[in-house]
Amino acid sequence: MLQLDQLGFWALVVLVAVLVRAFGLTGRWRAAVYLLAAAALFSGAPLLGLLLLGVCAYGYVALRVLAGPWGIAVHTLVMSAAFVLSQHPDVIPGPQPFLRLFPLVGLPYVYLRVLHLIADVKNGVQPVPDALEYFTYVLPFHQVIAGPVERFPAFRAALHAPLAPLDLDTFLLAVARIVNGFLKKAVLAEILRDGVGFGFDGHGLRLLAEIDLHALFIYLDFSGYMDIVIGAGVLIGWKPPENFDWPYGSRNLIEFWTRWHITLGEFIRDYLFNPLNLYLQRGPLRGRVLTAGVVSYFVAMAWCGLWHRANLPFLLWGALHGAGIAAVKLWEAGLKKALGKQRMKQYRASRWAGAVATFVTFQFVAVSFLFAFETPARALEILWNLF
Repeated sequence: MLQLDQLGFWALVVLVAVLVRAFGLTGRWRAAVYLLAAAALFSGAPLLGLLLLGVCAYGYVALRVLAGPWGIAVHTLVMSAAFVLSQHPDVIPGPQPFLRLFPLVGLPYVYLRVLHLIADVKNGVQPVPDALEYFTYVLPFHQVIAGPVERFPAFRAALHAPLAPLDLDTFLLAVARIVNGFLKKAVLAEILRDGVGFGFDGHGLRLLAEIDLHALFIYLDFSGYMDIVIGAGVLIGWKPPENFDWPYGSRNLIEFWTRWHITLGEFIRDYLFNPLNLYLQRGPLRGRVLTAGVVSYFVAMAWCGLWHRANLPFLLWGALHGAGIAAVKLWEAGLKKALGKQRMKQYRASRWAGAVATFVTFQFVAVSFLFAFETPARALEILWNLF
């Protein structure tokens, strides 16, 4: 499969940009060009492409068959099972090399895009899309490995909107975004990786600095990739939504998840946290609003960890963020009760309080990454060395 750092991908992006802009393609014609570009992207790895196409085809069948009361549950179970098997193929007897390919092709993002559609069709927000638009939406050639979780109505509106010829300002804007992404991902992030190593073998403040730089590396690597994707999208007339907004400047974890992987945070809020919180408030935890919110945050973030990777480290990472968000809610509730409305307003306006809260939030996020990328025992060993 072509990679972002290969000339072939960028030649494909330029070709698509010329076709859709020079001929003013909209609607199904533009969708056809995007889909052909996705097919070209997988021409070097046809088995990989066919596997992903099969998963997407299942999603289309699910849209037509499973958009009933149990549709989302069935889809979640099937896609979750496929995701887990892709990361743990050894549970199936015999050689299963094809299952190892799934994590490389953005299966989690296909899962979320299809789930969006099933929920919207089930709730009457939109009818089942036609096949061409559906497959274009779930197989975005410029963000097939990973990318913002774009919603279908926004994609369809952009697909049918007139597209102006590529002028100099648009071209320079796209190039600037792409260059910025490469600078973050391929230069700054690599300098940190090569220079620091992230072995976490130090102690005290030196180890704390390494943990913080590791968090910076993750941000540069991930947001740099998103910058490249968005820049390519500007060229071809399919710009994904923004996914980062200076997340390490967040005052608390709730704000952090509105600024880090923004589209994933919105998905978790709309499709997991809000429904679960509403159910708990109306049912098992009626009259206990704060408790329902705490439980819902914890469950939502534990799921978020498993979505990233179905293993114990990422489950612990998600659970840590769920516990952290729950602690934030409890802290705010207690502080508001102790200070009162007026003093609480002054506290929130305080620059010193904001600076301390931002520092604590960043340190929590940085330390939590240890539990995602190290074994639990190793993460605890690193924390012991830190203190």
